[in-house]
Amino acid sequence: MGRELGWPRDETAASWKLRPSCNQFAAGSLDRTNRWTGRPAPGAGGVNMATILLAWNPSRYPGSLLDELRAARRNRKPGFSWSVGNRKRVQPGDRAFLIRLVEVPKGIVAVGWITSSPREEEHWDPDLAREGKRSWYVDLDLEYLSLEPVVPWSVLRSGKLSRGHWSPQRSGIAIAPDIATALEREWARRVPSVGSKPTDGSIESFYEGRLKEVRLTKPERNPRARAACLHHYGSQCLCCGMTFERVYGEDAARLVVVHHLKPLGAAHGQREVDPVQDLRPVCPNCHAVIHLTNPPLSIDAVRSRLRRRKRLR
Repeated sequence: MGRELGWPRDETAASWKLRPSCNQFAAGSLDRTNRWTGRPAPGAGGVNMATILLAWNPSRYPGSLLDELRAARRNRKPGFSWSVGNRKRVQPGDRAFLIRLVEVPKGIVAVGWITSSPREEEHWDPDLAREGKRSWYVDLDLEYLSLEPVVPWSVLRSGKLSRGHWSPQRSGIAIAPDIATALEREWARRVPSVGSKPTDGSIESFYEGRLKEVRLTKPERNPRARAACLHHYGSQCLCCGMTFERVYGEDAARLVVVHHLKPLGAAHGQREVDPVQDLRPVCPNCHAVIHLTNPPLSIDAVRSRLRRRKRLR
């Protein structure tokens, strides 16, 4: 039922993290904004997006996913397509979960996003294809794949998830929005977060470098005000006392940050700046700490933190 799949580092690995998750989960909240359309998915107020359950029966195609992984790795093909049976009401941006059925262990083994409209091709079953039968397929962008269930059958049959239909006769059925939200939460709880240590037997693969357009509007800064501030205070960080040229050499002196005591963004427009009264030199690390909170921490507050940790005399 599957066609092309992204490649792992190790063909014998039990699971692959193919994409960093696009969902952010926090205690008591669930943000399921679709990265392909920018629209919310079901369970987060979305009315157009769906969550689709794709089925895999390894008893009919034993080892097919692993074989396709190997073939795709050789051909350097990052895409992956799967049958949605006779379902045509699928669109780019729909969420997709892949369930392993019939053979034990059963359960959810993969998650991703549908990236194409359905297209009709010859049936994935060779016998039915010889009879002229056809099926509908969609392309997927997988975030995570495991040959062993991440959400096992016993969990799918308990609690709120037990109200879901987990034994479909064909691939491509829609999951009810409330069940989809519960499944997202259970999946997020069980899959290692990005950057965490892989579980035993797993290999993680991360992809970066795809170009995207970013449009940014930010307050303009006056280089002469910066120069006047540094002329008055010097280039030593007023939080931690670090001086770039002393630690890294003279060519690093330009890396010092000039911090606005009153954030420029709070002014909602152009304003006059006094380089002595309104600006202070700080290092990038301390500047990041200053802006950990909103409103920003004061320079004295950061110095107090450093003193408590014996980083400042």
